[in-house]
Amino acid sequence: MHKLKWFQVVIALIIGVVFSASEKMSANELSFGVQIETSEYQRHATAGYFDLILVPGQKTQVRVQLTNPTDRRVKVGVRTATATTNANGVVDYETSQNEKWARLVQVADAVTLQPKSSQFVSIAIEMPGTAFPGVKAGGLTFYELANDSQRNPAGMQIKQEYSYTVALLVRNNEKHVAAHMREDGMTLKRRDGQTDLVLRLRNQSPIFHQGMTIQTHIYRGKQLVMSETRHDLQFAPSSRYDHRTSVGQLQPGRYRVETQVTTDKGRWTFTNRIRVDAMAAITSQKDAVNHWPIWLKLALVIIGGLLAFIGWLLWLLIRRQKQTKQR
Repeated sequence: MHKLKWFQVVIALIIGVVFSASEKMSANELSFGVQIETSEYQRHATAGYFDLILVPGQKTQVRVQLTNPTDRRVKVGVRTATATTNANGVVDYETSQNEKWARLVQVADAVTLQPKSSQFVSIAIEMPGTAFPGVKAGGLTFYELANDSQRNPAGMQIKQEYSYTVALLVRNNEKHVAAHMREDGMTLKRRDGQTDLVLRLRNQSPIFHQGMTIQTHIYRGKQLVMSETRHDLQFAPSSRYDHRTSVGQLQPGRYRVETQVTTDKGRWTFTNRIRVDAMAAITSQKDAVNHWPIWLKLALVIIGGLLAFIGWLLWLLIRRQKQTKQR
């Protein structure tokens, strides 16, 4: 009985370690605070980000206050990027680099915050000399840089996964800009064992599209094979978006694809024709059967390891019980 209790304690400790590790990961967050200082050129009724109305050639500065509430020095990295639309149909202010935007917005690469202190970071903005319609959109991303205490014993730098991004929009005026959207073709691509229909859309206007809904209908002849609707998407100004529709395993043949895009700025309908050959269909089926997602593989490895460990403990317990009886 005593050994059985010991076995139960070990299992409880394993479960406790797994859950405590997950709690620690979810509790991680930025070690510094970020707050913008409102500019005198801020567009009316906007807050939490910069949305400025500036004349051609104007130079100005905006400021962001960084606060370090910890007892250690924190080195904060800063990078700028133009706004794009990511694969999930969300405006991304963090990844895309652009030389024109780099000339328009300049900021120091890094700032060191002393313990229990705050500091303002100045961002210099220089507008193009000629007027432009609509809006130019980008972002400022603040992230913690690794220091000596954030390196492992082997000296490798730990990757920082947490950041804070502030949108930065500039415009000359608030005049209406006509919305234009086009498509640049459709392709079939396989990803994670699934076949996706990829429609490349282009926002040709320097304006945001909000509340975007995309309806996709796939026909074989007059028969509707499948349909999909996605809601609440976004489209960044003057950007492209590769819209993916998972189609599973289409049989060989010719298909017509009707796509309707509806946003707060208008509605567009695009028609594409695709052909699926026999080899592509067979390959897709093999991929779907043989390719498991990475998360599933990791989960199976972890579960398998835990089961093996529990099995070893059971074997050890049974062996000791037999040895006790033989004495």
